[in-house]
Amino acid sequence: PMATAAPTAAAAADTAAADPKPVFFGYVGVYYGYDFNNPASLTRPGFVYSENLHNQIAVNIALLGARYTSERLRGTFAIQTGTYPDANYATEPAIFKNIYEAWGGVRVAKYLWLDAGIFLSHIGLEGPISRDDLTLTRSIMADNSPYYEAGAKLTYDRGQKWLFSGLVLNGWQVIRDRNQNEAIGSQVQFRPSAKWLLNSSTFVGEGYNQPDSVGRQLRYFHDFYVTYDPSPKWKLAAAFDAGWQAHAHNAGGYDNWQGGALIVRRRLWARAGVVGRVEYFRDP
Repeated sequence: PMATAAPTAAAAADTAAADPKPVFFGYVGVYYGYDFNNPASLTRPGFVYSENLHNQIAVNIALLGARYTSERLRGTFAIQTGTYPDANYATEPAIFKNIYEAWGGVRVAKYLWLDAGIFLSHIGLEGPISRDDLTLTRSIMADNSPYYEAGAKLTYDRGQKWLFSGLVLNGWQVIRDRNQNEAIGSQVQFRPSAKWLLNSSTFVGEGYNQPDSVGRQLRYFHDFYVTYDPSPKWKLAAAFDAGWQAHAHNAGGYDNWQGGALIVRRRLWARAGVVGRVEYFRDP
């Protein structure tokens, strides 16, 4: 019996690998926030795009989706609702506001993938889902850099020390473009050991999704972050952003802004911990 069981198990594993099934996922993030300025609009200041309602219990994001990955094809489709898409997708056509991800990819070489559609941003340490971040709330840096992108990207990843990605995008957190000016981006990740991760992401393109007749303001942006896990109980992360944008109406010169953050987490036990974030943001 032992001799026949092993080939049967191996055959079942081979069949599963050859015929992968979609993986379904979901998430709900609920919050209560209070702003001591007690705004009459019941919303936080305009530069806050996540958990941005005042003095009420609200859903920041609720999503449901499916992922598929085979030897040569992969993709994700997920829908969403909540105050996060209300704020971040406010300028998008209504048909796109409930799309969290919608992209497909094909493997063009052994470690090289080409993906296209609507996908999560290649910029920043923090994303829309609180469970995947170190802190419950987003930093000002995260809220004022892209959470999502639309376009195509080519990624080389051997699953070891290095990851390289080049992107062609519709713009700075834009699904429906309103002009003929595409943007480009890049991402490089380096893992010198299991404890360290260094990331460098860039964006070059229009800062505002506006018609060409209004004017073309190029934006240059660089995001860098590093994470360090000295032990299972401790995690440290540091991030730095810098951006430059041309003045309007070809006036010459650039506006610029910078941000920096330091996050430290101490696990108390497996599912609980204490986290603190210090942030500096300068945007005159």
